[in-house]
Amino acid sequence: MATATMVTVATANRKYNASQAQGDACGECRNCHLLAVGTHPDLLKINPVGKSNSIVVDQIREISRFLGLTKQSAGYKTVVISPAERMNVNAAN
Repeated sequence: MATATMVTVATANRKYNASQAQGDACGECRNCHLLAVGTHPDLLKINPVGKSNSIVVDQIREISRFLGLTKQSAGYKTVVISPAERMNVNAAN
């Protein structure tokens, strides 16, 4: 996982674990486990796909669909686009 993605996921982890006194991940709760294995229902990761290794417009459209869904287990929904500079012209628009 790229460093920028790890930092963003770590930030999401702190948000999802607001019940912790310091706001840090506890590593024990359901949210921590789901984030660790990459299956948290309130986190969407957008990564380059295909031979061109770029992020395409359909992936960006998926963000609107994802954000329109109800939150499942956390107070926030988070989208990570990594690396954002890999968006093609249509996706960036």
